[in-house]
Amino acid sequence: YSMFSFNIFVNTLCKPRETLVEVEHEFPEAKLRRVVPSCVLLQRCGGCCSDEAMLCVIILLFFSPTKLQLKQFTRNLPFVEHSQCQCSNDSSTSSNIVSQRHLVLKIIRESPVRIRGSDVNICVVKRPGY
Repeated sequence: YSMFSFNIFVNTLCKPRETLVEVEHEFPEAKLRRVVPSCVLLQRCGGCCSDEAMLCVIILLFFSPTKLQLKQFTRNLPFVEHSQCQCSNDSSTSSNIVSQRHLVLKIIRESPVRIRGSDVNICVVKRPGY
């Protein structure tokens, strides 16, 4: 391999990458309000695996509170960021992480006690094969 080919290979590996995410995609209720900014830059898993049958999936994530302007209020919203990814042929790994995220967000939204975004910093670890 030439250095050029090696750099291309390394840059395309499965890993957390900066990704623009629409706020409405993460928080559908934001459609009812004007949100500024409308997109946020987050770390999300992406890239290629050496086997086409495998997917780049999350194995470690955290919630990152981000201040956004919702109408006249400023609020911290807990966005999911990916800190570790892995190639896996087990598609349930990624869906398990996503369902855990929705469960945590549901608890936050339905809590009778107001939870500040700065209080949310939850790690979920799911390693395929364990």
